[in-house]
Amino acid sequence: MMKTWNKLKMVMAVACMLSLTGLVQGAYLELLDGKRIEGSAVRVNAGGDYVIKTSAGDRTFPAKQVSEAVADKPAEYDKAMSLVKGEKYDEAISVLEGIARKNRKVGWDDQANKVLAQIFLEQNEGDKAYDSFRKMSPKFRMRPDVRPLYWKTLLATDNITDLEKDLDAAIKNGADRGAAARAQTMRGDVKMKRNQVEKAVLDYLRTVILFEAEKDAQPEALFKAASALQQLRDNKADDLFEKLKKEYPSSSYASQAP
Repeated sequence: MMKTWNKLKMVMAVACMLSLTGLVQGAYLELLDGKRIEGSAVRVNAGGDYVIKTSAGDRTFPAKQVSEAVADKPAEYDKAMSLVKGEKYDEAISVLEGIARKNRKVGWDDQANKVLAQIFLEQNEGDKAYDSFRKMSPKFRMRPDVRPLYWKTLLATDNITDLEKDLDAAIKNGADRGAAARAQTMRGDVKMKRNQVEKAVLDYLRTVILFEAEKDAQPEALFKAASALQQLRDNKADDLFEKLKKEYPSSSYASQAP
């Protein structure tokens, strides 16, 4: 029997998942020399080579020549999303696991595992979410829309050493300010899990102050900083909650603010 979920969070997650379904049109192989081979289908044969179906027939490329392989969206993917939207989670998991098996190393295995990780994390089944991440390609796991979910999974499974190492790398990488802002907030989450509330506040406030231009990261940081200050019975919490509601009224975090 599945655990009871926070339905609002799940609907939001589904909306995000559904927005990704139309991104891939057609199949292609991206070669290491920069060439792109387009076709109607891509698969991996028994020997581990990539086979792409083109108008001129099937073409085979050794895996060592391929930097990226993407197949056309499986029909089952939309079915899985519909099942999630309809709260038929057991059936959705079964379909997504089938997609991951049948589309190994052609993009949709990673996408299916991302959705599975989201579902398992919402179910508080961190070990299963972590297993889904282990099956993803390292490149996919580093994507901006995937990496924060990976961090949450590491936190949920107490893989703190790996988490802090990845957070440090994200923060030191000045090229991606958005990832750095979210990593700084996640540092606060690590402190909160250790019940180090005062230290967590400082991390959240660093996001608020040092990453003020990263608007997508601000609502979460403001809410968590205010909530932590509230635990400390600090009146500054009210100011941050008001800032959150005034500057980011449409944010889900604003709707949770007192």
